[in-house]
Amino acid sequence: MAEAGASPVSTGGGGVTFERKVASDYLARLLLGHGADGLGPSRVVVSVAFQQAPEFTVDDLVVGAAADGEDEPSLVLAVAARRTPNVVDSDEKSQGLFRSFVKQLCNMPADGPELRLGLAVAGPQDHAEQLAVLARLAADQSDAEGFFGLVRTPKKFEKQVRDRLVQVERLVRRALVDLEVLEPSTAVVEQHAWELLSRLVVLMPRVESADDPDWSALANLLIPASRRRDLNGGISLRDRLLVLADDWAPSAALVNASMLRRAVHDLLDSSVRRHRAGWRALELLGEQAQAAVGDEIVSADGARRVRVDRDDVTASLTAAVGSADGVVVHGQSGVGKSAATLGLLTTMNTVAKAADEPGTADDRADAAGADGAEGESQIVCMNLRHLQRTVLEFEGSLGVPLRDLLAEMSAPTRVLVVDGADAVAEGAQDLLTYIVDAAVVADVTVVAVTASDANQLVADTMVGRIDGQGTVEVAVPPLTDSQVDVVVGEFGELSRWRRTCGRGSCCGVRWSWIC
Repeated sequence: MAEAGASPVSTGGGGVTFERKVASDYLARLLLGHGADGLGPSRVVVSVAFQQAPEFTVDDLVVGAAADGEDEPSLVLAVAARRTPNVVDSDEKSQGLFRSFVKQLCNMPADGPELRLGLAVAGPQDHAEQLAVLARLAADQSDAEGFFGLVRTPKKFEKQVRDRLVQVERLVRRALVDLEVLEPSTAVVEQHAWELLSRLVVLMPRVESADDPDWSALANLLIPASRRRDLNGGISLRDRLLVLADDWAPSAALVNASMLRRAVHDLLDSSVRRHRAGWRALELLGEQAQAAVGDEIVSADGARRVRVDRDDVTASLTAAVGSADGVVVHGQSGVGKSAATLGLLTTMNTVAKAADEPGTADDRADAAGADGAEGESQIVCMNLRHLQRTVLEFEGSLGVPLRDLLAEMSAPTRVLVVDGADAVAEGAQDLLTYIVDAAVVADVTVVAVTASDANQLVADTMVGRIDGQGTVEVAVPPLTDSQVDVVVGEFGELSRWRRTCGRGSCCGVRWSWIC
């Protein structure tokens, strides 16, 4: 007997563990962006829900699936997990199972996503295999009359298959009576039985400890997505999914890809994403944005250069990113606000990138540092002036909505930097609004960098879209006297302006890097 209060995952609790392993497989497909049996060739798993009664009477798992370009699931697979069902009319558990199937069909909304019913059993079993044959035949017939006529054709199918249909008819009849359909006619019973079977997907995964090739295969499937990128990494990721399934089932969780990625971030190769083309487009925008920002003052011949330490900005910006959902960084032109922002956030992202670099598992563990994944950040940056003129053109260049890309960020700290945000004063307000909305939906902190003269317009745009912990402002001041001394020490020819003005920001001279 399992110990009181112990997890069925740790104690090997029979049917519950089987159900959780079935759930783990769907979670893996959600993570990888894969399809599954019964979803059709063009759909992938986009959500996995646990224990969704009373909305679903078949509620062990409710899997949402969508085709490319669909914002919402176009198909729902309601799965009942039963280790060894005895599909006969006299079995009480099968009576309850078919009652839930029939009730689910009766409750199906006419304008909702397509409904399919799933029955998952522990490995190949005679009754399940016979049901699978009947389900395939029912799906290929346009009505109940054609289906029953086909199966009852003498010598066309094995007796066991015909007998299983008889049991299904009896179970459906009993379910209809239990659901207060008085004395259902043969035609009514056959119609419901055909509808049930035509929507039924029979799954026979081999995941039990004595016969588990499918469980082992799941670890192999997860290797490319694991941070270690080896079998141990795949096993660790698979086992984490099992633990999560055990945690999520009692709370009736509805899990999407973003929620799942963040729950397994420390085991995940975060560069493995569904929307690869869209992420490549974002990476190019990031490279372009960073290339436009210099972090040094360089002489015309390139022989002399100096980098001014802006620790005075770093502390304020770090605190703001950690405490707010939106940050507006502003300052006069030339004071280094872009360089300070991108430099800080690049530093924040170093651990995450190092942890995902190829190499041995020990190498990556060392690169992650003592804090491991808990201290990791993921940063995306772009310059508003580098984007297309309209939201439609920008989204078209990504290939998918920006919110879908940002939702794949999995680190505990997720930041989107929008440099050149003062372009809102030149007609880019709709673009900034679209970007901020996408970040809010994906739970990503927005850091907008703007010149002081557009600060209020940028702040108003963000405040109007961001709730939660709100928006804060970080002002980047001109260089201090000691910082000016560093610049003048390398570029002595600037000393005459220093003597004249006393401060580096006067007389139109930019003492810091170009932003």
